[in-house]
Amino acid sequence: MRSAKRYDALIIGSGASGGMAAKELTSRGFEVLVLEAGPPVNPTRDFSSHTWPYQMMYRGFGPPGWKQQEQWMQDTASYYSRHFYVKDSEHPYTTDPGKPFMWVRARIVGGKTLHWGRLSWRLSDLDFKAASHDGFGDDWPISYAEMAPYYDRVEEFIGVSGNNDGLTHVPDGKYMPAMPMTCGEHLLRKGAEKTGRPAISSRVAMLTTQPKSFMKGRRKCHYCGHCGDGCITNDRQSGLTNCGDAGWLTDRSGYRYDERDPSTGRAWPAMPDEFRQLALGAATRAGFPGFVPDACLVNRYTPGSRLTAHRDADEQDFEQPIVSVSLGLPASFAFYSLTRGGKGRGVALEDGDVLVWGGPSRLVYHAVRPIKPGTHPVTGGLRYNLTFRHAR
Repeated sequence: MRSAKRYDALIIGSGASGGMAAKELTSRGFEVLVLEAGPPVNPTRDFSSHTWPYQMMYRGFGPPGWKQQEQWMQDTASYYSRHFYVKDSEHPYTTDPGKPFMWVRARIVGGKTLHWGRLSWRLSDLDFKAASHDGFGDDWPISYAEMAPYYDRVEEFIGVSGNNDGLTHVPDGKYMPAMPMTCGEHLLRKGAEKTGRPAISSRVAMLTTQPKSFMKGRRKCHYCGHCGDGCITNDRQSGLTNCGDAGWLTDRSGYRYDERDPSTGRAWPAMPDEFRQLALGAATRAGFPGFVPDACLVNRYTPGSRLTAHRDADEQDFEQPIVSVSLGLPASFAFYSLTRGGKGRGVALEDGDVLVWGGPSRLVYHAVRPIKPGTHPVTGGLRYNLTFRHAR
C-alpha cells in the first residue's frame, strides 16, 4: 500500500549509526523514516538481566548444542540474549577460503546497542595519522583535533564513565566518575606499574551518577553484572519503587532492604497512613492482628511482564504476613510449595483484590504469571501491585 507522506530522510537500521543519525536529523526538524528488520523492544519481556541462573533451564547455558546448531557465528549471544540476534541457520553467509569473518548481526530495534561491550575509547592521531607515525596504512583525511568536539557531544549525550588519565594514545574526555576497580583489577594495576605501564579504568557508556535531565527514563547503574543480556535499568522488570521505612532493591551486593533510595541518596517517601491502615485491616481480617508494615513495594507491570518464582525470606520476622494489593489489569498469581518447582496453584486477581498469606505458607514460593494485554479505566494498559511487609 502506498503512503502519500514524503520523508526528508530514510534510515535503514536503528542501531548505533542509524539511531544517532535519526536523533540528529529529527532534532533539526527533518521528517525521518527508520526501517528496522526486527521488532521493538519491550524491556519487561525481552530483557533477562535480573533472572538468576537457577531460574532457567540448564542454569542459563541452554540445551546442549543449541549454539552450534542455531547461532554459531553470534559470538556474544547467550541463552539469555539469543532472541536479539539472527539465527545463522536461517541467515547463512559465506567468506573466501582462508578469510573467515565473524558477522554478529542483530534484528531488533536498537540493534547491537542492546548488548554491545560499552567500551568508549577515543581514537588519537596515532590512529588517524598512522601512516605518518609508522609508515603503515593511510592517513585519515581528518585529525583528532577535528573530531574532539564531536567526541565531547556524544560522551555527554550517552553518558560515558572513566578517568582523565593524561595518556596521549587514549585522549581524555567528558566523563562521569569511573567505575571502581575490582580487587583483581587493583592487583593487575600494581603489577603493571612494576613494568612502567599504567592500568586504567575502562571508559564505558554506563551511568555512574544521576542521569541528566535529557536522559529520559534512564537510571544509574546498579552493578548487577548482566550488561550483555540487555540492560533494564531504564525500565526494570516491573518498574519497582518503594515507600516506608525500608525499600527493597538490588545492587552489586545482591537483593536487600535499605533505608535510602540509591538513585537519590534520600530516604524513601513515608508510607501514607491510608496504605498502612489498608494493610493492617486486611491482615487482621485474615487472622494476623498486630501486623506492622514498615515497607511497601510498588510494582508497575506492563503487558507481557511477569515475576518469576521466589519467596520473601529477607525479612527478620516470619510471623508477620505478606499483604498484596492488586490494582489495574488482572493478574494470575501462582503459589507453589516450600520448594521451587511443580505446576503451581493459580489465583486470579482483579482490580482491588487483596491477598494475604502467612503462618505455614509464609515462605512458599510464588510468582506472577505474564500480564495479559488489556485496558483499565484508571490505570490504562498497566497493572500496579502494592506489597506490604514487615522488613525489620
